[in-house]
Amino acid sequence: MNSPLSETHLENAAEERIWNFEHVELGKVEVQLEPNARALRMVLESERVSLALALTVSSSQAVSVSDWHASTRSGEVKHARFAVMLCFDFLFSLYKTLQHIGLNKEMTYLLPQQLNDDLQVSRVGFYQWPELWLTKQLEYPEARVYTETNGVRHPVRPPQPVGDVYRRFVPEVAKTLSFRPIDPVADLDVFHKWMNDSRVAAAWELDKPKEELAQYLQQRAQDPHMYSVVGSFDGELFGYFELYWRGSPIT
Repeated sequence: MNSPLSETHLENAAEERIWNFEHVELGKVEVQLEPNARALRMVLESERVSLALALTVSSSQAVSVSDWHASTRSGEVKHARFAVMLCFDFLFSLYKTLQHIGLNKEMTYLLPQQLNDDLQVSRVGFYQWPELWLTKQLEYPEARVYTETNGVRHPVRPPQPVGDVYRRFVPEVAKTLSFRPIDPVADLDVFHKWMNDSRVAAAWELDKPKEELAQYLQQRAQDPHMYSVVGSFDGELFGYFELYWRGSPIT
């Protein structure tokens, strides 16, 4: 007999599944998921923490942690927190109808208070929390301070990022999705190739020589109200994106 979540399983997801990947805080990670009739069992092993979760399935929209055990090799509570949140991310990712995860009262100290709504974590609240995927350490929500540039009122913008700005293992495809600032020199060849593809050029209108595209990227790098990034799956580049800070005109 399948669990009430069976309708949302990926192909063969009713069987035991194992994922292996790298996490910036936990190092090498292995996650094992064992679903059965009315329960789920998850085990996470990494270089810094071990975690076992037993979950009871009450409906297609809710599961509850019935038992858990975490052991950190580093002695840092944050590593146990990352392990719990990674497992919750896997559950929300794999079971699309799942809306709530009930918490064992003894584990609530591991999670940020903003995620604990009357001993449960909601899908909506979970994916508003940045800690698991953003590499910059944040206090969330950050205090917003405004300034003015050329008659436009906008939040004070942080410096241009360096290195990965977002990194997440996606269990559905078993690959790590990441975004980092584009390098105007090292990434110029692939940027030129993309922009001179007829399908891309139809939208971006940047089918230009390398010299002009290098100047374009340098201009973007010097623009404080935006930054340009490339996305990759397991380190293989797949796309270019421009992220903008929104501002509002002063009235």
